[in-house]
Amino acid sequence: MPLVLLDSEEISDTHPAVDVDNLGGACLAMEHLLQMGHRRIGYIGATDRRLTNLKRLAGYTQSLERAHIAIDPAWVVNPEAEDDIQRGRIGLEHCLQAGVSAIFCYNDQIAISVLNSCYRKGISVPQQLSVVGFDDVRPASYVNPPLTTVRQPLQEMGKTAMEMVLDLIDKKPVQNKMLDCKLVARESVAHPAGSGSS
Repeated sequence: MPLVLLDSEEISDTHPAVDVDNLGGACLAMEHLLQMGHRRIGYIGATDRRLTNLKRLAGYTQSLERAHIAIDPAWVVNPEAEDDIQRGRIGLEHCLQAGVSAIFCYNDQIAISVLNSCYRKGISVPQQLSVVGFDDVRPASYVNPPLTTVRQPLQEMGKTAMEMVLDLIDKKPVQNKMLDCKLVARESVAHPAGSGSS
């Protein structure tokens, strides 16, 4: 049976795959934060998506290294939690203790949890803390403030995977495809507090 893996955590030598550039997408998020003047940036990961998490963490790390910023291990947290809501809560506490001015989250669900936790704590986003997610799920544009995030090209991924399946049916050669992400800048990111920028 013709089979194409889509956004899979599995590595296969027998089945072609369609994926997004998770490392490149993470770099887009980090470059945006760096351009806004942030130098102490936290990362909240997700251990249940090991390979994708490693790629996004690599983008986070590479971006800081390119900016000649020494990474404090306390800025990075991969919470052991049951779901993304708990990851956001635990990760925020960790990042606040580490004194970051911005947080890049593995996905939008974690980022939205961070926004909710900030609201409960009286922390103003983005005036006191900037937050970036990944995926661009529908609620990302509706939360307060609307979430800056990295958009995955989901429709293009589905279309590409279908085209690859049809090629397999026709016995045509098929290669793995990696699609680019896009930064969607909304209102959850600002210059760091006290930076003097407006």
